[in-house]
Amino acid sequence: SPISSTHRRISIGALTSVVACTLLLLPISGWAKVHGQDETSSRTTQHHTATKHHHVPSNAHASHRASSVTTHHHSRTRTVSHRRRRPHHLTAREIARSRRYRRAFVASSELRPMAQQLAQNPSPAAIAGVMSFAHRHTGDAAAAAYLAVGHAYLLDRQFADAVSTLHNAHVADATPTSPNGPLADYTDYLTAQAYLQSNQYPQAEKILTDYVRKYPDSIFVPGIPVLQANLYVAEGNAQSALQILDRHRSDPIAGHADFQLALAKAEFLAGKTDEADHLFEHVYLGYPLSIEAGVARAQLASSSVLDTIAATDRRRHADALYGAGHYADAAVEYRSLADESNVPADVQSELLVAAVECDWKLKHLTKRELDAIPDT
Repeated sequence: SPISSTHRRISIGALTSVVACTLLLLPISGWAKVHGQDETSSRTTQHHTATKHHHVPSNAHASHRASSVTTHHHSRTRTVSHRRRRPHHLTAREIARSRRYRRAFVASSELRPMAQQLAQNPSPAAIAGVMSFAHRHTGDAAAAAYLAVGHAYLLDRQFADAVSTLHNAHVADATPTSPNGPLADYTDYLTAQAYLQSNQYPQAEKILTDYVRKYPDSIFVPGIPVLQANLYVAEGNAQSALQILDRHRSDPIAGHADFQLALAKAEFLAGKTDEADHLFEHVYLGYPLSIEAGVARAQLASSSVLDTIAATDRRRHADALYGAGHYADAAVEYRSLADESNVPADVQSELLVAAVECDWKLKHLTKRELDAIPDT
């Protein structure tokens, strides 16, 4: 069902960005940005203040208007203090961690091209190349290589190999005085994902329960409640999932699509279908470019709620997909909406033309096929 497989679908989509956050794929200046980035940047609002025309090539003799979604950022007023700040003196632990980061960056300058190739095309040859690098190095360099391979195995759903390789990364990253090295929060996070996706829930729960205590400064800490909630939902424990999420309703993570979807799944599992349907609709319309929106749509369709959503709202959703270049998804939305019996004939024609335009963008139509399509 759409609900039971949700955590797998979201994880696969999100894990590529996880590796993009590691030392392998970022320049030094990017590391600080990752730790402070806004994960809701892909969220789009319901306020459409700008429009633009997307035209089918002239030989199609048709065009349609698609609303582009503008995300509004509320500026914050900051008071500048002229008071001299006391310099922050790094502790010995912070200095050691900083030095290890620098060593990892040096190693990654050689590893980065191989890791990027592996992320784009996780072929056996690419895996073998990165594993060879790992075997020829020790410490941070080896750990970074094992991490890249573990991620590739995870994307390929080879969960046992992923867990084993990520364990090698954790071991290579450790020192006698620091059993959890700079990349330990990454290896544990990905290992928890591997356990979660392979239905090894006790093992995943063990990592997630202790994660925040072990890695309080990790960039993944805000998302741990969502993983825990998805785990409880997968185990059929709606109340524990809701308790976890309730404790974080006032946190910034509560405004993210994955949190809202996890909450919808928990409410659905608890039998609160009205609340769940409202949340699924909110994810579908409020975060049209997210993976979670697709999951929410599947659930809304299976429960026959999708047909009750206003046609104008669904059209804006489709237009947002089109504006972002998600032509395949947009085409599905346009055609689905055009099939509704309550859609006027003129609007239905516009929707079908928009769907054809998506096909043209995807190169699914030849010029002859496009010319054969009537104007209306």
